[in-house]
Amino acid sequence: MTKAMWIANLSGLMIPGEVVGKDDVVTVEPGEAVKVPASYATSLIDDGLAYKADEPDTEPVADEGGEGAYSAMTMDELREEAEKLDYRPPKNIGLETLREKVRDLVRAQFDDLDTKAKELGITPDEDWTVEEYQAAIEAAEAQ
Repeated sequence: MTKAMWIANLSGLMIPGEVVGKDDVVTVEPGEAVKVPASYATSLIDDGLAYKADEPDTEPVADEGGEGAYSAMTMDELREEAEKLDYRPPKNIGLETLREKVRDLVRAQFDDLDTKAKELGITPDEDWTVEEYQAAIEAAEAQ
C-alpha cells in the first residue's frame, strides 16, 4: 500500500481481502484499527462507515504473552498467530477468548524455552524473542 490510513468502526468492519492484500474477508472487531489504502479509507469515512483511527501500539515480543500482548491484533492476525503455535481455533471463537488462548500458548512456549535454556546453562536476556531463544539453545546444543 502506498498511501494508507488507519480506520475503525464502533460496530466492527468487514474489509474485502483484496483491499488489504489477503485472500479472504478481514473481520475487524469493534473499535479495532485496521490499515487500508487511503482512497478506501476516505470512501468509508465519507459514507459514515468508519472513522480515522490512530495506529495501534505494536506489541513487544518480550511480553511473553502478558496482559498487554496481542491487544492490538485483529481476529485474522490472532488466527494466524495461533496457527503458528499449532492451534487451530474454531470458527465461532470470540476475539477475547482467542486473544487469551494465544497469550497462554506464548507463555507456555516461553516457559518451555526457559526450562531448556536453564538446563543448558543459558541465561537469557529479558527481551529475547522466541527465535533468539531457539538460536541460543541450538548453539549451546551444538557445542
